[in-house]
Amino acid sequence: MSLTIRLLFLSAALLGLASIGCRNSRPGGAQAPPPGPGVGPQSAAAPRQRLAAQSRVNKFGIREKVLIVERGVRCRASLPDGPLSVGALKFFWPYFVHNVSGEGMGAFYQVGDTPRKDSIRGWVSAAVAVPWPTRVGDDYDPSSGAPLLIYPTSEALVEKIKTGKTAVEPLARATPSTRRPWMPWPVAESRLVDHNGKTYEMVRLLFLGAYRHGDDLAQAERLGLGATRPAYTDAEVARFRAELGKLDVVFVVDNTASTTPFVPLIVRAIETMSKQLKASRSHPDVAFGIVLYRDYVNAILFREGPGPGSVVKVFPFQTDLDVFLRTVRPLRAATASSEDYPEAVADGVDAGLVRMIWRGGKLSNRVLVLIGDNSGHQPGHPKNPRNISIDQLVRTARGLGVRIFGLCVHGEGGPAERALHARQWKELAEGTGGRSYPLAESDKVVARIDEVLRTRVREVEARVRFVEEKRKGKANHEVSLDERERCAVVEFLKKANVDADRLGPNVATFATGWALTEVRGRAVLRRKVFIARPELDLLMSELNTLNSVLGSPKGVGKALELAAGSRIDPSSFFARRADEAPHETMDVFLMKQDIPCPQGLLRLTRAEIEHMSEERRAFLRDRLSKTVLPGLLNARNDDRVFVWLNGLELGWVDESLFP
Repeated sequence: MSLTIRLLFLSAALLGLASIGCRNSRPGGAQAPPPGPGVGPQSAAAPRQRLAAQSRVNKFGIREKVLIVERGVRCRASLPDGPLSVGALKFFWPYFVHNVSGEGMGAFYQVGDTPRKDSIRGWVSAAVAVPWPTRVGDDYDPSSGAPLLIYPTSEALVEKIKTGKTAVEPLARATPSTRRPWMPWPVAESRLVDHNGKTYEMVRLLFLGAYRHGDDLAQAERLGLGATRPAYTDAEVARFRAELGKLDVVFVVDNTASTTPFVPLIVRAIETMSKQLKASRSHPDVAFGIVLYRDYVNAILFREGPGPGSVVKVFPFQTDLDVFLRTVRPLRAATASSEDYPEAVADGVDAGLVRMIWRGGKLSNRVLVLIGDNSGHQPGHPKNPRNISIDQLVRTARGLGVRIFGLCVHGEGGPAERALHARQWKELAEGTGGRSYPLAESDKVVARIDEVLRTRVREVEARVRFVEEKRKGKANHEVSLDERERCAVVEFLKKANVDADRLGPNVATFATGWALTEVRGRAVLRRKVFIARPELDLLMSELNTLNSVLGSPKGVGKALELAAGSRIDPSSFFARRADEAPHETMDVFLMKQDIPCPQGLLRLTRAEIEHMSEERRAFLRDRLSKTVLPGLLNARNDDRVFVWLNGLELGWVDESLFP
């Protein structure tokens, strides 16, 4: 079976972002400040807002960043074993690298929310962080009408470009039918491949994916996807929750003459319990049934219609407790003697196990309460014609997941009979994980039934709570149960073949792979740039100044005159700066400030701008005024794009908006 990972389109909620969908929102409910100076397309040039680049910069002049690819990662204040931070880092969110210690997977990154030193969080291991050496990401464009396929290696993609096919299965896919909101997948690297006169661009994406139920996980491990087991699906967890909420209780009760008071006591206990269940906030799904047993004596057999009588009488499970109580209230014990002390206990327990239709699967709570005042006939006795043994009953109960609780009421008979009675009840109970309660007086039955049922209801509640809280993403130790309860639930789930570690939410798995930016001549990926608002302010300030300069053939000289009046930032492209060569172009100047200029619209020196033809000047001014600046202004003022982090706003802006 081939593996396919469903790509996750990263919503703001998944990344833990705070301001999505709230225009002009700020921490504490403050309103957003008005746009800074020089950000409007028609505004005059003004000093720009600066973003100090204090974090590390790679050889391409791009600030180094890492993505956190595990949940719950906390920083250390210092190396090697400084205290851990209180809050966890955001999952799959970029952090700026301020320092590096060590090499390879043994390295540690000192990370911060922003390039500023005052945003440093601490040190994280390279084992939980993946370098992101660019500042761009790609969105899938479903309007392309083509599926996006991601392959584990670039070689597989090159083979597909050159031959039209590859034997390598894609490790992830997205389809045009996708309707989920998304955020870009960071691009780690890019390659160009020429074939038959056409150039193809391939990009290596850093992304999150979710396994489909039934996928080949062994293959996933071979592909290095970083996960060994998928989370259970919502449908699976819903089934677990439904089964865990069920509590089936069958009373197997001696109904010979000596047990006349037992049935009324059971009725009273269930009436009390039913009222408690109805008042309970958890409302467990409870069903009651009853099996009466007597003995192989013709005069006391249960008779229903023609034919031989039966040593047992079975009342199936009933979830309507009122109906159940109306059924059992009229029941009466036998009036004739059973001729000896032992009874047909084995037949009664066997009927309680195999003739009852237990609900749910192995996760339901199944209980058999055995109540009697004498022992059962042992194998080989004429009144145990099927030779049913205690061991046989224990094996059957275990196979069905039924626990037996014994209420061993002291009956008639000598010491040997009472010892056999107590031993049988104890072996049945302890062999199935239950407990036997010796009762000197029958009126203690109500208290013991109440204790057994209360404890079972608490078990049901604890198991359901564990699953619900795990599904919300809590670790085992964070579930609101005490240590003993948690261990008991985990062990119970393990015996039922349910992996507690897979009960969490459908968490995404980090992976990386290669994809084409175009399929059949149509773009399937849209490029976006990760940028801070102050960087956009800087760009727009320079573009507004350029627009003013382009308004006159002598615009550059005029701009330089205005610089003396502090109308232009001394570090602006249009100011005379000693640290700049005369031939520096505007796009190079901006890229030094970490501002991308992918289209090459600004590959101009000041001298070229000053001596530009009127036709070229008009074209450039028209492009800036009508397209570039309005688009950047809309992006800059869109609070759905930016996230407030430690005094700085960062977000994704379409690359097409940059000049």
